[in-house]
Amino acid sequence: VSDTVAKNPVAANLATDFFSRICAEGYFGVQLFFAISGLILALPFADHFLASAPKVSLKKYFTRRVLRLEPPYIINLLLCAALAIVLWPMPLSSLAQHWLASATYTHFLWFGEASAINTVAWSLEIEVQFYILAPFLAFVFAIPAPIIRRSVIVGAIAGFAFVQRFFDPVAYQPTFGFTIAQQLHWFLVGFLLADVYVSHWRRNPTNGSLAWDAVALFSG
Repeated sequence: VSDTVAKNPVAANLATDFFSRICAEGYFGVQLFFAISGLILALPFADHFLASAPKVSLKKYFTRRVLRLEPPYIINLLLCAALAIVLWPMPLSSLAQHWLASATYTHFLWFGEASAINTVAWSLEIEVQFYILAPFLAFVFAIPAPIIRRSVIVGAIAGFAFVQRFFDPVAYQPTFGFTIAQQLHWFLVGFLLADVYVSHWRRNPTNGSLAWDAVALFSG
C-alpha cells in the first residue's frame, strides 16, 4: 500500500486529506454529544406530553443530574489542580479562583475563557446550562399539533444556528462565547428526534437498513 501511495500522488493526497479532515473536524464530536444529550433528556418530557407518561419529577431530575456529573468532575478537578501546582506553578489564590469557577461551571462567565484547570470542561459548563433550561424548553411538547410543534423546534434550530456565529469565541471573543447561547441548536436537534421517536418511530418500528447506515457513516 505504501508503494502505491508513493507512486501515486493523487492517492497520497486523498489519504492525507482524509485523515487530516478527521483530525480537523473531530471536534464535532462535542456537538454530536450535545445532540444525544438533548435526545436523552427530552425523552421523559416528550413521553409525558405525547404519550401520557407520568409527569417528570424535577427534584429527581436535578438530583440525578448532580449525582451523575458532580462526583467524578470534582475528583477530576482536584487531580488537575494538583498537577497544575507541580507542572505550572500558579499563585494559590489564583488557582483557587479558577478551581472554584470551574467547580461551579461558571469559569467562562468569570474569566471569559475556558477553564484553566481543565480546558475541555467548557463543554460541561454548557451541558449544565442545558440541564437547567431543558425542563422549560420541554414545554414545546405541550403543543398538540405535530406540524406546529416541530415547526417551532426546527425554527429554533435554524435561528440559533444562524445567530451562533455572533457568539463565536474565536472570531469575536464575546462574553457568551462558550455558553448555551452558541450551542443550543445542537441540543434542540435531540429534541426534534425525541418528538419523532415518541410520536412515530417507537410506535411503528421498521427494520434497519445497512445501506442507510453506510450513508450515515460516510456522509461526513
